[in-house]
Amino acid sequence: MRARFLLSEVGIGLRRNMTMTFAVIVTTAISLSLLGVGLLANAQVGAMKDYWYDKIEVSVFLCGSLSESPSCSGGVVTSAQRLAIQQDIQEMAAVESVFYESQAQAFTRFQERFKDSAIAANVSADQLPESFRVKLKDPTQFAVIVSAFSGRPGVDVVQDQRSILEKF
Repeated sequence: MRARFLLSEVGIGLRRNMTMTFAVIVTTAISLSLLGVGLLANAQVGAMKDYWYDKIEVSVFLCGSLSESPSCSGGVVTSAQRLAIQQDIQEMAAVESVFYESQAQAFTRFQERFKDSAIAANVSADQLPESFRVKLKDPTQFAVIVSAFSGRPGVDVVQDQRSILEKF
């Protein structure tokens, strides 16, 4: 009996104060919608980060004719230095795979990537450095590669694409 009385009083109160009831319902709906959008955006950014994290490579650029790094004071990387760097990369436990990219391959890839840009006509193959593209088993282990190869004779710079994802 008391439940019926309580529900009837709630109904009478809601009918008398229709504007406030409508405002509460609309505010609650908007708040829940914004919460849902925020949760979906967070989940999507996380999924996108995981997807791209697996595709990230570390690039070890070798000294070329235009390199100005202190580790390139000896000039262009020699065949012996290149072979030693490649062997050291392959022997690292954190490395999943290594791909060597010559100046010609780098130039071809550059031309494909920037074919519609005016800058592509102003770049020659000798301006692009040789490099090793290193895929890591765990992309968070970038510091291992940096510490092992930064400043080493024959290595111009070690670049990690992971810094792009750190913004997320």
